[in-house]
Amino acid sequence: MAYARGVLYISWFSAAGTPGVRLAFSKDEGRTFSPAVMASGELDDNNHPFLSMGEDQRLSLVFQARAHQENGEWSNLQPFVARVGEDGRVSQPAGVPTGGESGSRPHAATASGGRIFVAWSNSGKRAVELARGRLLP
Repeated sequence: MAYARGVLYISWFSAAGTPGVRLAFSKDEGRTFSPAVMASGELDDNNHPFLSMGEDQRLSLVFQARAHQENGEWSNLQPFVARVGEDGRVSQPAGVPTGGESGSRPHAATASGGRIFVAWSNSGKRAVELARGRLLP
């Protein structure tokens, strides 16, 4: 959950219908919520959403997923980031580079100017890794 600009946002994984990470929001302190939108797009094996609000009140969503492989095989898990607009629309998720290693259970911290810091677990190395970048508006 995150509370930004007077709006309560929630995100979760659901296996009902098309499995994926969903997002909904409430403008009346949680009494009612918008219809859920699919936030994870066409990605596979997505889960563990995390919402992060920056000091500029902009909201980002990170989650783990697998990108489609042309050969049909499974890719490594990696963090993906999407921007959440004031209207609840979610941008196309962008993959966070992990250097070819698997990355799961991501968390994020956002700052002004679109800066974002994403941390994830790399079980192969038994380590937590971090990437930083800038999201476009």
